[in-house]
Amino acid sequence: MGMNVSFVLFFVAGLFALAAFVGLCVLQVFLSRKPSPGPGLVLPILTFALTVFLLAPILLSAVTKSIIESDPRTVPSAWEAPDGVPREKWEDVMEMEARAAELPQTSDGTSLRVAVILIPFLFIPTLVYTVIYIVCRVTRKKPPSGDSSGYATPTEWKKMNIQDL
Repeated sequence: MGMNVSFVLFFVAGLFALAAFVGLCVLQVFLSRKPSPGPGLVLPILTFALTVFLLAPILLSAVTKSIIESDPRTVPSAWEAPDGVPREKWEDVMEMEARAAELPQTSDGTSLRVAVILIPFLFIPTLVYTVIYIVCRVTRKKPPSGDSSGYATPTEWKKMNIQDL
């Protein structure tokens, strides 16, 4: 029964996430149709910044791990005890520092694999909002008489309707 509850919660959370994404897509269409190009770029820039913000620690962890493990001087066990400090005490200090800093013990590349898997999924909203922006800007009607709004005024629509007859 516990599995059914977790499935329902996961399903409901997924529906809320999908509804939020659809709502943001509608907002992106609205902002992209504005005469000024700035409002339509807000969501793509925000999602790009969020993606970079979320990926930066993972990528930095992978790079730091490879640097630490490639240089034996950075591994605490290779450090020498300062003069006057007994070797046993120094090993205890190094062990505590290693635990406190959570230095990686193996080079399995887990952080890099996680980043490679997450990158496409985290960039999907940025790509979707950018495509919406480009499509809305390209298909936007050009102003018929120097008006920068991009939309025909009611009198221009009447003129167009009369000319169509």
